[in-house]
Amino acid sequence: MSAEGRKEGAGGWCVKFLIANILAFILLSCVGYFYRSGRGDLPYSRICCSAEGYVVLNLDANALNNGYFLETGLPTNSCDVLVMGSSHIEAQQVQKDKNCVYLLNRRFENQDSPLTFYSCGISGYFLTEIVARYEVALQEYGPKKYALIEMFGMAPSIASIENALSPKIYERYDWRTENVDSWGKTIRSLGAMRWMWPSRMPANVNNEIVKKDGKISRDNVNAWDTAVADMAKKLMSTSERYGVKPIIFYHGHKYTTLGYNGEFVPTWDVEKIKAFRAICEREGIIFVDVTERFRKEYEENNVWPYGFCNAGIVSGHLNRDGHRMVADVLEEKIRELEAENKESEAKQ
Repeated sequence: MSAEGRKEGAGGWCVKFLIANILAFILLSCVGYFYRSGRGDLPYSRICCSAEGYVVLNLDANALNNGYFLETGLPTNSCDVLVMGSSHIEAQQVQKDKNCVYLLNRRFENQDSPLTFYSCGISGYFLTEIVARYEVALQEYGPKKYALIEMFGMAPSIASIENALSPKIYERYDWRTENVDSWGKTIRSLGAMRWMWPSRMPANVNNEIVKKDGKISRDNVNAWDTAVADMAKKLMSTSERYGVKPIIFYHGHKYTTLGYNGEFVPTWDVEKIKAFRAICEREGIIFVDVTERFRKEYEENNVWPYGFCNAGIVSGHLNRDGHRMVADVLEEKIRELEAENKESEAKQ
């Protein structure tokens, strides 16, 4: 082959290589779009995700997952019930009409006194982080009656409670994100060196009660009781100022598993959760244990509330059955409270 022919052959190969790579890029981009696409911090953005479950969602003006408000055109700064929680409540694993907040809206819309439920669930928000931002959220979204607050897994530690009640936390954090520079946000969005720009306070680790000589330290128990009581009082006083009733609803999340015989096994500190509940109720906060409904549904109907066929069937986020069960339990409690309110008003 002549030199000129070799040049033409090399040029043709380069063109084919370039076209092949362009086509491959387009194909992978199309596949990637349906696997995960969209930004969760942009108002009115569209999200597509199949990493766990499969969803296509449109976010509202606050970049939150509130399909009911988008459908009905309701204002996002006024609702009857504010639902606050983590990625379970953010619900980017189930379709828009299958999450618990959407279900509650539908269940309470056709009645004499309808209630609207607005979700400000954000991935990574534990109970103590919600407490730290509680007043800001009430100001932002203006609930008129109730604040539903998710709690899952272990009871909060003294350190995380102290962080939640610290004035510095209120100064540093707004409701959605911390105030970091754009470069920090870019690196965190890429998943690299996230620890350099922490987006959350210390995790709720159940590490405050330690054993000495086989016995639990009473000093640590008393200190934890005091910290929880301080947090509950803060929640209650803030709620009273804004005219809402706080309701904490608890579920086990990854601390619920299956035993060797297939039984429903809680692996969290059951006694500590009981103590946490007692303190909250003593201060006037309503506490609802959704996990008991999960247990009953599994034992009677063989339905597990967490996980998806494409990401694990026993662990993971709340699936559509889990959201349905949460909605069932919260609906029952709210209807009970509404009936009590009507009865009290009738007597006056």
